[in-house]
Amino acid sequence: MILSTKNIHDTKNLDLLSQKLEIWIITYNRADSLLETLIQLANSPFSFCKITVLDNKSNDSSYSIALKQKKKFNDLNIISNKINIGASANFIRAVELSESTYTWVLCDDDFYDFSNVHDVIQAILEERADLIHMGAHDIQKWHPSGVLMTPKQLLAKDYKYFYFGSFLPCNLFRTETFYSQIVNAYKNAVNMYPHMPMLFDFYLKDKLMYVSNSQIVKAKMSDQSYNFYDWLDAWINTCLLLPSNAAKIAFYDQLLETNHFCLMKNLTLHLAKKKTNIKLIISLFLVTNRLDNLYLCFLIPAAKIYIVLKNNMIKS
Repeated sequence: MILSTKNIHDTKNLDLLSQKLEIWIITYNRADSLLETLIQLANSPFSFCKITVLDNKSNDSSYSIALKQKKKFNDLNIISNKINIGASANFIRAVELSESTYTWVLCDDDFYDFSNVHDVIQAILEERADLIHMGAHDIQKWHPSGVLMTPKQLLAKDYKYFYFGSFLPCNLFRTETFYSQIVNAYKNAVNMYPHMPMLFDFYLKDKLMYVSNSQIVKAKMSDQSYNFYDWLDAWINTCLLLPSNAAKIAFYDQLLETNHFCLMKNLTLHLAKKKTNIKLIISLFLVTNRLDNLYLCFLIPAAKIYIVLKNNMIKS
């Protein structure tokens, strides 16, 4: 099936799209952001798809706001969890409940540009790939785009596969593709990246994926419920699911522009403050495999000494 830009919005094609794609919005206590997301979707071709708001036991007006938007969609549903199961588990639940060929799980607070989605709709209707990348952080260059390649081929062209993919709504995927990694997804839920085992599987098996022509979704980097150091722990632990060399690539794909010494200094200080053993920092050394990691021999004891001195000053 080949679609032209002239007929991409025909009712017949949009009906076909609604049969192949199901969209989920995971949300918790961000009613205003949820409303903005629904408004953006309502003015897009994806409004023809089945869309489900998976509310994680919000105690604000999220449910009533979503209910008021139902008339703007062909098939808008709202499911409220009995208890708050956390964002990662809520994402996995969305995948488990999805019944369409493809699934796209959105967060409740990002930005969208639906002005150029013809290629993505065509890729879905033709089932060209099991994974479609749709966008990432606004500050990054979206290149290469409009291509069907493997993750390794994309990385060779400076496409930040792991970094972009770590942004949850970047990934529109064949639903069944996730099933083989669902146990690993649950295991890694504690590290905030339940979807990365699927992306790692694509990388290790060198599977073809499609990158959209333009950046359709852009991350809103604010109002996060975690700090930088907690995120860093989670990303390192997630990378360690890969073989060592691939873990190194994934780690630096996310942090390549960060000053390495400052990164290691802050991490060792963070671990010392938390009274955590050095297992994580040693793991990072093995992951990155850099010669300048030799200064870890000085950073780790220096961080511990600093914490002891600081605590003694507070007590006195």
